[in-house]
Amino acid sequence: MLRLPLPVPLKISPLLMICGGIVLFWAFVSIFGEMIVPHNPLAISVMERLQPPSAKHIFGTDALGRDVLSRVFVGSRSVLFISLAATTIAISWGTIFGLYAGYFPGYLSDVLLRIFEAFMALPVVLLSMVAVVALGPSSITVILVIGILFIPVVAKTVRAVVLGESKRTYVAAARLLPERPLVILVREVLPNISGTIVVEATVRLGYAIFITATLSFLGLGVQPPTPDWGLMIYESFGLVSAGIWWPVFFPALAIASLVISISLIAERIFRNER
Repeated sequence: MLRLPLPVPLKISPLLMICGGIVLFWAFVSIFGEMIVPHNPLAISVMERLQPPSAKHIFGTDALGRDVLSRVFVGSRSVLFISLAATTIAISWGTIFGLYAGYFPGYLSDVLLRIFEAFMALPVVLLSMVAVVALGPSSITVILVIGILFIPVVAKTVRAVVLGESKRTYVAAARLLPERPLVILVREVLPNISGTIVVEATVRLGYAIFITATLSFLGLGVQPPTPDWGLMIYESFGLVSAGIWWPVFFPALAIASLVISISLIAERIFRNER
């Protein structure tokens, strides 16, 4: 019955390999960072504060004498954990709502669609800030807020694809058997829209990393002294004007490298799906 049992194989290019390598590097570092860092990321050393990059401290030290390299490596864990968890929530519930709204068009689906559009009309970062301030800054709060705010856009994307798939002959044949709607959605429709879901998951992950870092930069995400990329930029941003750039540059570079790599991978997957 399935029109396309498996996604079309992704064409590998040098750029895709580089981006994939960067993502895998940060994934590895987020898991094993504490085992491979040269210094304790929480250790304060007044005598070594604001040291520029050197052989001992490759990325230099911050205002409290903490090793920036160690904090960047260990700080990747909170960013990736929060982003992956939020993306999982968004993709899971967004897919469920999208499947329902696309396969069962009607009054309830229209109401869901209007609610989704209302949320999508508002800036995600602003809504995230308001929600985190109201609920209190914590990792769990950030995960739930970002995940819930991403559900509407995922649901709308999935709904649009399901509307097209529900008109295909394989769905009509499954209805004639007859198959229950849930079985048709899970066994017939869902495998055929898996490529779109993968693309959406990749795109949302990049956005989630950016928003997570933004909330931490504003003091609404991970709280000190836990290493976190956005928090590191927030703590040292005022030092840039004095020529002390390294405590800000390296965590910012980490964010940029990961977000850009994921975005390029998402773009390549999208082109492959088309």
